[in-house]
Amino acid sequence: MIFYKLTDNSPIVLAFLCLMSAACSTISNSDNTYSHIVGFLENPTTGKGRLAFCKANGQWYAVCVQNKPSIGCLDVSIPKVPFIVLANGKQIKTLKGIKATADYQTTNFITTLSPPKKGMMHFPVGNISGWNGKLKYRPLLIASPGKSIFVSWNDAITVNAELLRRVKKQLMDMIGSIESCDSKENTVSQRSVTPNDIELFRSIEIENTLLLGVRLKNGLYSCDGPLPEQWSTNWFIVSRGNISFLDWKRNSTLLRKSKESSVALYFLDAADLDGDGSIELLFFVSGYNMDGYALTEINNQKLIISSWSYH
Repeated sequence: MIFYKLTDNSPIVLAFLCLMSAACSTISNSDNTYSHIVGFLENPTTGKGRLAFCKANGQWYAVCVQNKPSIGCLDVSIPKVPFIVLANGKQIKTLKGIKATADYQTTNFITTLSPPKKGMMHFPVGNISGWNGKLKYRPLLIASPGKSIFVSWNDAITVNAELLRRVKKQLMDMIGSIESCDSKENTVSQRSVTPNDIELFRSIEIENTLLLGVRLKNGLYSCDGPLPEQWSTNWFIVSRGNISFLDWKRNSTLLRKSKESSVALYFLDAADLDGDGSIELLFFVSGYNMDGYALTEINNQKLIISSWSYH
């Protein structure tokens, strides 16, 4: 495994946002090493992207986007090594390397040392949308070299009716009721959620695990303004007959502050990025005045968020 030393006087600063607690405490630089850096190639034509996550001392951390004094940071220099590009669980390209852009400390923007060849890395963006509308390109996972293990995953899996019923029931119990409005935008009624109100919008098989995305149907909301929290996308992990909810609200202070509007998590990819036997799931995440990326491990389902705001 390749380790990169965290330096106290690095000219390029990456900040790690500690999402394990409500406030971020400073992490000492003296004894920390990090073995994996993860980012996303956001424009495959220009080679522009941004760093998002890093694994240090056995834990995944988010890379802070704004370099604010109130946030504890680790000083890290970008290693001069090739980076691999992954799509659909497989390596598709090796980049010569990456470097920081001029506005790196406030945006985390990086660029590849040599622009990717046009047409080589264009993958369908699907329905991924951010705060400013639909994305132009699908973000592609980039990672520093190490013991990455590529995994096979399949989309649009047929889901057993009984399993889907159980997942819908769990979401119904979580949401409870929804409201409707009249033509003057007054809340006139609330009613309990039914199974017909919920749709399965994505089903993914990752080795022996199912990842199911369910949500309330958009057409049910008759009030003005952004969709409320109940209309967030919800992901359930099904393994060995057990159903686990990926609790974005409990696991992320940032998403809890999304003004009680809906939060969307769009699945991007899956891989065992650090070779420890636990598969990482990667999402694009969007909420009120924020976009970003989310990482979680199938085994512990702790959601780590790397995000930025617009105003």
